[in-house]
Amino acid sequence: QWEKAVSEIKRVLKPHGRAIITVPLEKSFFWKLFSIIYNPEKTRGHVSLVTATDIEKEFAPMKIKKKQFIQTSSITLNKILPRSEKISMYAFFIFQK
Repeated sequence: QWEKAVSEIKRVLKPHGRAIITVPLEKSFFWKLFSIIYNPEKTRGHVSLVTATDIEKEFAPMKIKKKQFIQTSSITLNKILPRSEKISMYAFFIFQK
């Protein structure tokens, strides 16, 4: 019911209000590797398989105030690794109406 959630966020957000969205990038290399080791349905429970592009399209025409890819839970590794959707765990957005 991802579309319903996005619709409701857009509806209740005041003019110039901000929505902070964080989503797992299930199609990335990280999650594919993780899925080899663990059963995704039993360990994570992520329902919607979306990409950063999907998120941007869903929240259009809202302005993107910030977009960041988070590779790991390690601050040190995040400073070293390239910021790319293909290898990241999560995408973090701030949208403004």
